[in-house]
Amino acid sequence: MELSTKKFSYLQYSNTKGLKWASILIKKSKEKPNTYLWTHHQPLKEQKPNKLVYTGELVILTNGSTFSTAADVCAILHANNRGTFAGEEVGGGYYGNNSAISIDIQLPNSGIRYWIPIVRYTNYVDYPEIIGHGVIPQQVIPFTFNDLIDSEDLVLKKSMELFKTE
Repeated sequence: MELSTKKFSYLQYSNTKGLKWASILIKKSKEKPNTYLWTHHQPLKEQKPNKLVYTGELVILTNGSTFSTAADVCAILHANNRGTFAGEEVGGGYYGNNSAISIDIQLPNSGIRYWIPIVRYTNYVDYPEIIGHGVIPQQVIPFTFNDLIDSEDLVLKKSMELFKTE
């Protein structure tokens, strides 16, 4: 998890709590110039597989609403050839996202309010052909706005037909 700075000039416009104590946990990178690292996060350590891991066939249903941590999980599953993806391209990036900490800003004159993500979260994956995209399913199943209005889960329905096993 990387940041480009640990000092933010616009904090006077923010009511985000906890940034002062969080900056204590941000350390300057020894490998990358002008980069700070947030290393105080348990899931960043190497994970060992659980003894009770599911090893059967896995079909992962995705669409543009698959983002944030769900997109990260999809990227890791894809990079490890752990299943077949069906549906539409994942809404989150394959290589990671901007998440973890965001600063809530409200401009003083206009009152406009917005969030600035300040942490770059990077997945440990390597598929250069996916740069600029999320996981693209092997089995593309588009759905329409009418499917959504009709509460039709077309991806699930078609996946059940495509991946029937005896």
